[in-house]
Amino acid sequence: MLLLIRRASTFAVACPGQGIIVRGCLNALKSHQHLFQKSLDCVDETLGCNFSSHLLDSPSLTPDSWSQSTANAQPAIVASTYVLYSLFKELHGIDLACDSRVSYLMGHSLGEYTALLLGGALTLPQAIAVVRKRGLLMEQLVQQKKYAMTVLVFKPAEFDRVVDIAKEHGILACINNSTQVLISGEPEQLQKAVDVINLPKKRILKQAQLPVTIPFHNSVLSPMDDQLAALVIDERRSSKPVISNLTGQPCEDYPFPNTVKSNSLPVQWKKSMEFLIEQGVSQIVNLGPGNAVDAINGRFKVHNWPLKGLEDFDKLAEALRAE
Repeated sequence: MLLLIRRASTFAVACPGQGIIVRGCLNALKSHQHLFQKSLDCVDETLGCNFSSHLLDSPSLTPDSWSQSTANAQPAIVASTYVLYSLFKELHGIDLACDSRVSYLMGHSLGEYTALLLGGALTLPQAIAVVRKRGLLMEQLVQQKKYAMTVLVFKPAEFDRVVDIAKEHGILACINNSTQVLISGEPEQLQKAVDVINLPKKRILKQAQLPVTIPFHNSVLSPMDDQLAALVIDERRSSKPVISNLTGQPCEDYPFPNTVKSNSLPVQWKKSMEFLIEQGVSQIVNLGPGNAVDAINGRFKVHNWPLKGLEDFDKLAEALRAE
């Protein structure tokens, strides 16, 4: 049954961070390639290679070497999310970055660069160039040591203890919701913190190591901030307020500097979502490949609209027209 968006409802658009499998994430849209070919050409020209061919390949069932390179994964996810946004606008005449019912744009980690792109604070060449450089710098910074990221799941009552101990150990990476955080750093650091959290009783219900070698949102990455900030010197504002990963609040000024600062500091996603709900946001469009943002946002009292393919396009467009 069609869920109608209630009259005068307010919604936000959320863009995903770095996923696990990115090769072939536009393969299901190849029949509409003519409608987004200009965007693919722009990506290829910016990167100086036939990068888009990887996005149109048959999807990989397991992580492959190309996708596991963060210097590839980051521009792939930004480009794919932008294509989905553009194709939805082409097919249904709805521009999510300008629609009067959209109050905020946001993005989890890497996704904040996509949010700036949708809002016009970055151009497509700028966004692709910045995240490619971001990935390359990350790979360079972690060559000398082994790093890991771990998801911790726990009961809401344990939230303060988990966050406090992760902060004390300098490994807090993402505060996703009241039952999940991500930690990043050297494996020994992560295990030591988990051991402390679980004393004198086990508090972590589930933990899972992510298949990444980059300690996202860790101070190890702070040396790259100045180089990234220098890549964009023209100060453009966004068409809609962008919720900052750094603060969990909308950025009132030029948003790009805050986005760069958040590379090495924890993602305040829980605060971001709580702010939206306080502002009356009741609908979140989870735009882009992968399911991580859908799962995280599913813990909040909002209706989540996945927007990843043609069937999703039709459902959201029908609901918007029926309002």
